[in-house]
Amino acid sequence: MLGHVIHKQNIDETPRISKKLIELILEKWRENRSNSRLATLVPQDETWKEFWLYASNTKYWCPRLCAIKAFVKTDDIVDAEGLWNMEYGKAVHSVFQTSILPSLGAQLLGAWKKYFPLEVPIGKDFEHKIFKLVRSSFWNQVNDDEDRHIVRGWGTKPKGKDWEYDEVKIRMLKYRIVCKLDAILRINGEEEIFELKTEKEIARDDLDPFMGGAPRVDHVNQVSLGMWATGIRRSRICYNFKGVPYFRTSLMEQEIPYDEDIVNRLKRLALMCVDAVRMCDKYKMDVEDGKPFFEDEKSMYGWLEGRFERLQECQLKSQGKPKYCPGRNICFPKGYRRKK
Repeated sequence: MLGHVIHKQNIDETPRISKKLIELILEKWRENRSNSRLATLVPQDETWKEFWLYASNTKYWCPRLCAIKAFVKTDDIVDAEGLWNMEYGKAVHSVFQTSILPSLGAQLLGAWKKYFPLEVPIGKDFEHKIFKLVRSSFWNQVNDDEDRHIVRGWGTKPKGKDWEYDEVKIRMLKYRIVCKLDAILRINGEEEIFELKTEKEIARDDLDPFMGGAPRVDHVNQVSLGMWATGIRRSRICYNFKGVPYFRTSLMEQEIPYDEDIVNRLKRLALMCVDAVRMCDKYKMDVEDGKPFFEDEKSMYGWLEGRFERLQECQLKSQGKPKYCPGRNICFPKGYRRKK
């Protein structure tokens, strides 16, 4: 007690608040998320270099935007605030997929992987090792007429040690759609898609059905496409709210039934995007070797006008620009004014 009093007497009460480190991080922590490849349906040496639409990003599905990406390499600088949100989401996903969901045992279905050590002889020594990636193999069959490639199938965790969870991945080939699933759960004997989303606490009322809210449209689109790709007809979106200290209150889950109308709408939109890229591929093939596709950026945007149906978001416009579209800065750059 006396020592504590003496210690308090020797403390300088002058506040030592500083933001030097925070300001330094805000200045230095940024990342260039540039897209160095052009959208094309022409087969490439690696499949991922071709044009694909991702189920997790339906808000960017737009024929006009896809056509622009066939000619323009996008360059996006993500600042510290954006990276913080992305890395936070990755961390929460990692905790769920490596610790929380595996506690369900056989109720968790997914792809699985492990790194098998191989001994490499160096002289008389066998101490140096390399690791070979080994993936689980499951036979998943979906009874419909869709053309799909199940890149990573789903099943229960194989027996043995060192197996790590990996996400299921499916390509719907006709529509150029890629579905990656956070998890597949088996609850009460029925399989369902599981998708985890991180949100700010302030968004709870907008998402909570008891408060008149609803899940975000692009999240419903994502699980709907996941159900279509897997043949599973149940799904669950689980929202994690940042900053809430208790596990139970930090989560809110909603069951999303399969809606064929949603899937058909997205399929039609996907085909419009595929047709847009195909049109651009044909245009580029007709251009002589060594010549630029367009004289300047203005002529490119002029070529785009009238060729693609404008989406609903594009109708909400100010000075010819779509007001609420997330891809507006690419589709309609600064200084652009649509012809009337």
